[in-house]
Amino acid sequence: MEHFGECDAVDNGQDAIALFREAHQKEAPYELIMLDINLPEKNGIEVLSEIREAEGSLEIGKKCAAKILMVTSSRNKERIMASIQSGCNDYIVKPFDIDIIRKKLAKYNIHEPGDRSIRKGSQASPPTAADQFISGIASVFEKKNINLPTLPKIRAKCRQMITQGADPRQLAALLKKDVAISVELIRSSDSVCDKNFFANKSPEQAITHLGISATQKLVDELSGREYFSMQHKKYRILIEQLWQHSIASAHAAEITSDALHLKLKADPFFMGLLHDIGKLVLLQIIADMEHKGKLNGDISNEKLVNTINQHHGQFGARLLEKWKYAAGYIHGAQYHEDLNAAEPGEPDEEKMPPRELLIIDFANNVAKSIGFDLNGNRDRYPDLEHSESAGLLNLTAEQIDKTRQTVIEEMQGVEALF
Repeated sequence: MEHFGECDAVDNGQDAIALFREAHQKEAPYELIMLDINLPEKNGIEVLSEIREAEGSLEIGKKCAAKILMVTSSRNKERIMASIQSGCNDYIVKPFDIDIIRKKLAKYNIHEPGDRSIRKGSQASPPTAADQFISGIASVFEKKNINLPTLPKIRAKCRQMITQGADPRQLAALLKKDVAISVELIRSSDSVCDKNFFANKSPEQAITHLGISATQKLVDELSGREYFSMQHKKYRILIEQLWQHSIASAHAAEITSDALHLKLKADPFFMGLLHDIGKLVLLQIIADMEHKGKLNGDISNEKLVNTINQHHGQFGARLLEKWKYAAGYIHGAQYHEDLNAAEPGEPDEEKMPPRELLIIDFANNVAKSIGFDLNGNRDRYPDLEHSESAGLLNLTAEQIDKTRQTVIEEMQGVEALF
């Protein structure tokens, strides 16, 4: 919280109330108060109620009252509802990070100071080399259009299918496996269709609107681009691993959704394909920066993997927001590796993450369990049967095993595209 201004902290509810009253006596009330629901002595809901009562006694109007956020590690519907009824402005579920806090506080026009200053009398820490590195990536990300490489042999396979008289459905079955082509097909189709249609359109619908000839032309154009990332062995290996993981996740999401007969707000295959798009974008940007000499020498493979693993959710979600994708795709990109960081549904509707996010989390783990993962994690396969998403989806051991086996079979046919 020190990123957002001067801040005080206490470790129990009684001291929180005392600090609140002292601030008003000094005519320097707090603008924002964050309360953990499970405080000792007085719990967070009791503290919240007492603060709101005190504000009423002081005749403080709603516009001048403190903004109060409740913090909880529980998705318990009753406790969240009790917090809202007691007068909190919002709530946040543990664990969380600075980006989630930033998004929450922006709703109340609370932002970080431009100089990132923190406590009274302290000096802002100078940016680290890691901060500067990420800042450079973010600058490139915001300033330029991001072009992504295509699967090595997809152009030849596409031409072959068109020559053999493939229809849009058959062609889509091939092209939807390629992130770059799928995205550009939909974006190109969007330019000649209702823009509101874009968010939920599939590659098959895009091909139908564009026509076979225009589709082939687009695939030829995208596949004909040359990328430093694909010429450099370090990046090429990681990108191919990422493609395999994304395609495996896409199949797992589709298979699981069908097995559970779910009607989702977004296409499960496409959600699985796009959930790691942030990694692909970061690889492409960093490779381009290295090629242009904007890095201090070559970046090590370990640092490269750690960087994209740490930041891909934020960049992927931001990119899909730019492209006006539906919330299911955006949340899948941002929270697929941390369900607890995602905002739960409305308290009167759901006590768990959206089903779209559960499907993506499970599909992501399926791909990893088979061995399709980015370099460095092959010795830590997830326990699918006891994973949180499998439990919340009520998947049986038989369904889980069948999903894995079907994905393995599907991925055997994908090898011909590399």
